[in-house]
Amino acid sequence: MADQGKPATSFTAQVNKEALTRYAMTDREDFHDIDRGFLAGFPPVVKNDAGDVVIDGPAMDWITDETPCPDEVNPSLWRQSQLIKRAGLFKVVDGLYQIRLSANITIVDAPDGLVFIDCGLSTVHAKEGLALFRKETGNDKPVAAVIYTHTHFDHYGGVKGLVDEADVKSGKIPIVAPGTIESFDTHAIGENVITGNAMSRRMGYTFGLMLPRCECGLISGGIGANNDGMNPSFSYISPTDPITKTGEKRTLGGWEFEFLYAPDTEAPEEMHIWIPAISALTCAENANHTMHNIQTIRGARTRGRSQFRSLPGRDARALGRSGGGSFRTAHLAGLGQRDGEGVPGESA
Repeated sequence: MADQGKPATSFTAQVNKEALTRYAMTDREDFHDIDRGFLAGFPPVVKNDAGDVVIDGPAMDWITDETPCPDEVNPSLWRQSQLIKRAGLFKVVDGLYQIRLSANITIVDAPDGLVFIDCGLSTVHAKEGLALFRKETGNDKPVAAVIYTHTHFDHYGGVKGLVDEADVKSGKIPIVAPGTIESFDTHAIGENVITGNAMSRRMGYTFGLMLPRCECGLISGGIGANNDGMNPSFSYISPTDPITKTGEKRTLGGWEFEFLYAPDTEAPEEMHIWIPAISALTCAENANHTMHNIQTIRGARTRGRSQFRSLPGRDARALGRSGGGSFRTAHLAGLGQRDGEGVPGESA
């Protein structure tokens, strides 16, 4: 592999230029949305206990809102990179915060304790994120529960940075997850551990993780900034409280959570969550601010197209009409709807 990048060929430059005609690049609403509720960022560089860099903020400093898209980058990916490089702690609404990195850690500030919806990619990210939350808000409530929205590792990998496994095993802190415990374990471990080496190599090619750094800087992979996935420390704790049908409810931290089972969508086991106290719905990664795919290059299980398309709309219509909005498990929160914007999955 070459050690130095090369400029775009005339063909690549022309393809990327023509791509501009397919995107609504003049719509800048996302740039307003992404900064809404920002409270604090991470230090420029974050290292783990071994001194390895896990978050490298300056690597993406060259990407600004005003910098024109270079010939080497698809304009849609450039725009996405401008947005998702914004990491840190955000307040979505009263009672709901997010730590935004490659995958969001959502913190529900319930009356009797904190409820984490997803745990991020890495234990270091999770520890840093929780410390940032407590520092900026002064909130010292205990952890009441953890919720996994689905079986992909970047949504449970940081769990041991948030809770002590002994507290989970003792029953003090429940971990709620979609599907039976056996099914969730099977899909989480099967996809991310048993086939993990092969899929990791494919993912490296898919997102350009192995490409050398060059003087022009680092670009994102579209779903994460690529400057926050270095030297990850994964962890896993099996769920203790399974959700196997739509309409199941749990009281966590003093608030009611309603779960809407959505298997065979973006992940084999997945669910949506409605929090009536704050009128907030998440459709997990079935409704994200990025391009969806049915068959991933890295080799993840093929997604169910019909379920993937229909279930977010089902739940948004059923719950979102009650005056609330949706929050996402990756990228900007998006709580509420824009003027004239329809419910996901609903035809105009």
